Amino acid sequence: MKTGSVPPLPEIRDLSLIQQCNIYELLLEALNRDLQSLHGLELKMGALYLRGLESVKERVQNLEQQIRQDMKRRGIRITEQQRSNQGVHVSYLCRGYHDRFTLSWTEARSEACQELARQIGVDLSLADVETAPPLRPTPLIPTDIGIQRPAPNRTARAEISRKNSASSSVSG
Repeated sequence: MKTGSVPPLPEIRDLSLIQQCNIYELLLEALNRDLQSLHGLELKMGALYLRGLESVKERVQNLEQQIRQDMKRRGIRITEQQRSNQGVHVSYLCRGYHDRFTLSWTEARSEACQELARQIGVDLSLADVETAPPLRPTPLIPTDIGIQRPAPNRTARAEISRKNSASSSVSG
């Protein structure tokens, strides 16, 4: 065994894999939300829409799995993810080197839209992507393993908003 051998520094490809992994994760969350929304709608061809969206979700899951396998082969591990108003903060370990970066919400939305367009065969140059709702950070709840997950708290936010508007109309 060689003494003093230093592992190779992280490469651009390594950082790209970490970013892609996060984009696919965000895209899968969006697809899951959209599938839940579609289940609640009465559409004439709802079953077809659901099948199409499920098919896209499966392809994205397969791509994410391939990226995770490639990351493992290259000695890359995401150690922490946190969401904030600025974006997704990612800490990672790459062949012994610790580092972190932030994926802004603007960049995440753009990358997720481009990937979804590739998966469904839509030419974005012809689409009005600006009218699509932006990816928004959601409230966080800590987990045991350090990864932050969104908290299902829309009702509480609506309740606070109603209370604030009621108190401002009483005092005004």
